Amino acid sequence: MKFIFSSIIAIGLMATAMSASTAQAVPTPRSLEAGMKLMQARLKTISKQATDTAKNGESARLADEFAQITEATKALIPSEVDRLPSSEREIRKDLYESMMDDSANLGLKLAEAFRLNDNTKAADLLKRLSKAKKDGHVEFK
Repeated sequence: MKFIFSSIIAIGLMATAMSASTAQAVPTPRSLEAGMKLMQARLKTISKQATDTAKNGESARLADEFAQITEATKALIPSEVDRLPSSEREIRKDLYESMMDDSANLGLKLAEAFRLNDNTKAADLLKRLSKAKKDGHVEFK
């Protein structure tokens, strides 16, 4: 009986370890450019499959990753901000961080819309994210 119980526990632990090792880790960007590329790659894939309800689970996962990457990229302040006078630097840094927070929050809402199979709401959120991207590039590129 002990052997069966031990075997069941061992199999359960191995299955847990295997599923954890096959789960994809969200990459941490090392530069602002890398972070933006990672964010864009997620949004591009989501946009291509946004109307395919069969892919809502994958789209939700990608939207969650987008939000995580956006949050990590928020710490990577654009170099143009560092070159500003100190009085202006904090204002621009705060604006950048606020815009990134807004984008991360939209990403989380997008993931939730896909989980609820609300593709109409997801399409609206994708439009808002596209506008946020354009606005961010106007401000900081």
